[in-house]
Amino acid sequence: MVKKFNDRQLKGLFWILLVISLGEMGVVSTSRAELVDRTEVIVNRQVITWRQLQVEARLQAIVDGEIRSWKESLSEEYLNAIRDRLVDRTLLLQEASRLRVIVENGPAVEEEFQRLKKQFPVKEDWEAFLHAYDLDLQEVRRIVEEKLVVQSFLETRVTPLFRLSAEPDNQGYEEWIEPWMDRLRSRSKIERLH
Repeated sequence: MVKKFNDRQLKGLFWILLVISLGEMGVVSTSRAELVDRTEVIVNRQVITWRQLQVEARLQAIVDGEIRSWKESLSEEYLNAIRDRLVDRTLLLQEASRLRVIVENGPAVEEEFQRLKKQFPVKEDWEAFLHAYDLDLQEVRRIVEEKLVVQSFLETRVTPLFRLSAEPDNQGYEEWIEPWMDRLRSRSKIERLH
């Protein structure tokens, strides 16, 4: 019995055979797929990718003096700490947006951007870093601006709450902020995928 194919099935079969043939000829690589990016965490429907984590971790490690070159590997523990910081920063940015906190950081962003750029003493290292993570200067400025928005939000909205609620036992800001962040985290949907 001979099976008959309709036009749609024939087109599908044609494309499959074409890809296999091109792969055999070396025109298309069918043996190696490349991971472009992956989702690390979803914070209230906002995605944090592997690339964002790597960029943030390397920039922070250089600023903190953890590594001398952006090419050095980072420990899993350090990456996890940065992942947690990114989640917290995302939550704080969302909270600042919800409360309509507007921060004018023009000169401060440029100043902080230049300070960050100076962490790469050799111009070629800075350019290689940008190229390796497919970053442009606007994206780096955006990262710097986000950090400044969070810093300003904490200083203008959160710190006054601390001062108003300060207990007579002189509880410190660090001890106070962590339960506040815990409440913020508990009200949020955070999915850790990796």
